[in-house]
Amino acid sequence: MSSRRGSRSSGAVLGGALALVLALLAGGAQAATVQRLSLGQLAALSERVFIGTVAAQQSRLSEAPRQVLTDTTFTVEQVLKGPKESGPFVLTRLGGEVGEGASLMRQAISGYPRFEVGERVVLFLERTPGGALVITGLAQGKFTVRDDAKTGRPMAVRDVSDLAFVGQVVPTRTFLGVPSDPNRLPLDQIVTVARGGRPLASPMLHQAPATPQVSLPAGGAR
Repeated sequence: MSSRRGSRSSGAVLGGALALVLALLAGGAQAATVQRLSLGQLAALSERVFIGTVAAQQSRLSEAPRQVLTDTTFTVEQVLKGPKESGPFVLTRLGGEVGEGASLMRQAISGYPRFEVGERVVLFLERTPGGALVITGLAQGKFTVRDDAKTGRPMAVRDVSDLAFVGQVVPTRTFLGVPSDPNRLPLDQIVTVARGGRPLASPMLHQAPATPQVSLPAGGAR
């Protein structure tokens, strides 16, 4: 479930990818098993993609069924795909922690990304058959934006360590200057693909390997 005001029924949260994760948890699985998605597939499957900052986060208990829900509020900086609405965006997900001491209730969803207040992110959201907006591909659809320590260039990184992948590995076309790690990409590359384009060549240039110097033995070659 997700909306700008978070006003829909909490039951809509259980759908699509989250339902799969719950089924896996019930079977004792330690990681969520999902199909590996390329950046292009993430963009194609997503109804909304935006860059934003986590402004607030609050967990609560729903009434029926009784479960923990977490509302994460984003200040939207740039819409890359979908309706260009003004104001904050609220994403409601299953899981979180409420209460304390003996009344503490905690619910964790394997494979679902975590958020921190102040974190700048790129978020890919898809619509479930039940009408809810959820993160596309679970942790695959959330990138954290950080400046590279050496170059200062904005990079988008993601943590998919809680996911297990099935199916064939999606072949990836590489371009000059584009990193080969799909979990660490220049922010401008993600922006281009999310808007329906293809990755552009990075201004970073590959240097040709130096020609090895051959030392001849004294007296010349034999």
